[in-house]
Amino acid sequence: MTLLSLSWNNLARRKMRTVLSIAGVSMGVAAAGIMFSLVVGFEKSLGGNLLSGQTDAVVMRITARSPFPAAFTRSRAEELGKLTGVEEAVPVLWGFLHPEGGKTIPVQGVPENSFLWKKFAPKPEPGASEETDSILLGSSAAELLGKTAGESLRVRSRKLTVAGIFETTDQAENAGSLLPLGVMQELTGKAGQVNLVHLRLQEGWDARTIATLSDSLSRRFRGLHIFQSGELAGNLPAMQIVRAVATVTSALMLGIAVLGVTNCLLMNISEQRREIAILRSLGWRKPRVAILLTTESLTICLIGAVVGSLLTLAFGWAISQRPEWFGSLRPALDPLFPLQAAGIATACGLLASLFPVFRACNMPPAARLEHWTSGGFR
Repeated sequence: MTLLSLSWNNLARRKMRTVLSIAGVSMGVAAAGIMFSLVVGFEKSLGGNLLSGQTDAVVMRITARSPFPAAFTRSRAEELGKLTGVEEAVPVLWGFLHPEGGKTIPVQGVPENSFLWKKFAPKPEPGASEETDSILLGSSAAELLGKTAGESLRVRSRKLTVAGIFETTDQAENAGSLLPLGVMQELTGKAGQVNLVHLRLQEGWDARTIATLSDSLSRRFRGLHIFQSGELAGNLPAMQIVRAVATVTSALMLGIAVLGVTNCLLMNISEQRREIAILRSLGWRKPRVAILLTTESLTICLIGAVVGSLLTLAFGWAISQRPEWFGSLRPALDPLFPLQAAGIATACGLLASLFPVFRACNMPPAARLEHWTSGGFR
């Protein structure tokens, strides 16, 4: 009989205990997977709603007091357009609004003559201004709110007309919406303020252009920072907080799972003292006993990883079928998650087996047999 079959038989003899240990590991892996898929989805959604495919870089003000970009005056934004290497600077006021029905959608207030507005509404109506009571909805946002073009949408005390519905290849963009800048400032009570500036740089820009602009910002505009499009969402204080919370929560869940597996192994050892004593007396060395117990631990954890991965995939599928559960937030699972789950499970299995292995390997075989023949183990 091989070590693998022996360890499997040991686990199968105590089905309920083994099943509960596997359930604990699978819940820990699933919790970590779901948590980080939501974090990645939130980061992609946030980045997609803050950016446009035509944006080369973004300038924003980051403060410790605000998890999202802090507001600054629009006049500063207009001065950014005069910097060397900048072709166009578009002031944007970004935030969340709560229309009728209790839903929450990300909204960008942008000038209607900017490249951002033209991307989603390439043919604006003649005479349009920033005070027009109209809103452009992404396809996912429109589905969430149950609105179509031409219908009205009430936000706070203001009635807006859905001027159009746009759909792009970026699902994060489709979950957002656009308002004329003046309307957004009025709804949020931030007249004359913005919190982002989208930059379209001159042709041929590179990393040195970004570095030059960063130096100019540090000298002329205290507190403003420039980021390339792919770096924006990850540098927001909100994302750093979310990642920290997800990491701590996942670590706690996995720690509880490790304790559950450790307890399972200790109880198994307590009931297998006779067998272990006989094996040691027959010539089994400590490393072989350690491998046997570690194999049991790894078996529990790897099965738990498989079940946890399936639960995570099921969660992602359920959210895709019922988008109203999380609004504009969509989980984004890393394709390598099953391999990551296997790695996490292996680490948990090795960690969970440390104390049980130490305990099983450090009692002399003769003492075990003596206790067994004199009335059993306590």
